[in-house]
Amino acid sequence: MMAPRATDRYGSLAIGLHWLTLEILIAVYTCINLTELYPKGGDPREALKTWHFVLGLTILALVMVRLLDRLRGGAPAVIPSLPIWQSRLASSVHVLLYVFVAVMPILGWFLLSVGAYLHWRPRARISPAS
Repeated sequence: MMAPRATDRYGSLAIGLHWLTLEILIAVYTCINLTELYPKGGDPREALKTWHFVLGLTILALVMVRLLDRLRGGAPAVIPSLPIWQSRLASSVHVLLYVFVAVMPILGWFLLSVGAYLHWRPRARISPAS
C-alpha cells in the first residue's frame, strides 16, 4: 500500500468524483420522484425507473473508485486541528455516508433481482371512523 499523500487539499480526482456523485444522486432522486407524474406501466414511467436503476449502479461504481482513491491518497489534515471527539465524530459520519451510498444501490439491485419471488401483501387501509 502506498503512503498517504502529504498535501493540504484533496486532489482533483477526489474533488471531481465528489461533485459527480452528488449530481448523479440528485438525478437518481429526481428520476424516481418524476415517476409519480406518469401512469403505471407507461413508457415514460418505465424509462425513468430504468434510469433510476442505471444511475444507482453508476453511483455504486463511483463509490468504489472514491474508496480506492481515498485509501491510496488519504485525506488532508484539518487546520486548525479539531478536538479528538469532533475528529472521531467526523470520521464516523464519513464512514456511515460511504456505507449508506454503497448499500442503497446494492439493496435496490437485490430487490429488483428477487422481487418476482417475493410476495408482499399490501397493508390493510384503515379508514377513519365517520
